[in-house]
Amino acid sequence: MNTLKERLQLALAAAGPNKSMAGLSRHAGVSRTAVSLWFSGATQKLDGENLLRAAEYLGVSPQWLATGKGRVQFDENQDHSQGKNAGEAKYVAVPIYSTHGACGFGYMNDSVEIEGQFSMPRTLLDRLGVTAQNAALIHAKGDSMSPYICDGDLVLLNRAETRIQNGLIYAFLDEDEVMIKRVQKGFGSITLTSDNPNKAIHPDRSVPGNAELLVLGKVVWRGG
Repeated sequence: MNTLKERLQLALAAAGPNKSMAGLSRHAGVSRTAVSLWFSGATQKLDGENLLRAAEYLGVSPQWLATGKGRVQFDENQDHSQGKNAGEAKYVAVPIYSTHGACGFGYMNDSVEIEGQFSMPRTLLDRLGVTAQNAALIHAKGDSMSPYICDGDLVLLNRAETRIQNGLIYAFLDEDEVMIKRVQKGFGSITLTSDNPNKAIHPDRSVPGNAELLVLGKVVWRGG
């Protein structure tokens, strides 16, 4: 991820339910307002003691948190106050797919390019119910799903979840483009809705209930 905000959000999500922005504030010895600025993107760089304490609390390496480069997790040979288990997290290289191909993931060897990879904690994937084989990342385009998903966000799909459920968000192949929409099931029809309340620009779309929708996967996480 290219920004401090993105790396902080991912690290906190992966750290588990016992970690929080309030806890990070206490551990780093800074105000909650300061931590909020870190996570909002207003603060674009951490260094010195703030960087070291934030990395220690979140269980990631200071180099990765500061730059996005290098190993994500602590070196197991280093001494950190969280103990020897801090470096034992396993990471999965999740492919980032181009959404500009003419076909869906079922044809990805022919039409969809892998733009790169992103290391995600296996513990996070486990909590989301996604296996490494079924995890795929795409970039969101536009603001039709804001405020939940914003333009440029990385969106994690579970490719095993292609049977749509009411109220959840999925990625679909619509002709030559990938669209991300929330599904609302009605009597005899399915509505693909945008979270953006401006329906003049982002109208909902209704399709017959028996329509063959090419579902690429369920959206289970986004970061941006």
